[in-house]
Amino acid sequence: MTDQRFCRLASQVIGYSVSLQKGEKILIDVWDGADDLGEALMNAAYAAGASPVPRREYSAARTWGWRYTGP
Repeated sequence: MTDQRFCRLASQVIGYSVSLQKGEKILIDVWDGADDLGEALMNAAYAAGASPVPRREYSAARTWGWRYTGP
């Protein structure tokens, strides 16, 4: 279950800071285990009628010289 503080923050970021509108696309770039916040941002973007594009990256992968981006 996602922490309600993440849900509140995500709603403020998507609705106020970004002012995401219906039909817009937004890249949600998640680093090093911030998956709960990324999920909350995606849910807030869907609630706004937008199309979130998630990308996950890990700094350990970067130090090894390869790049992993999640689904």
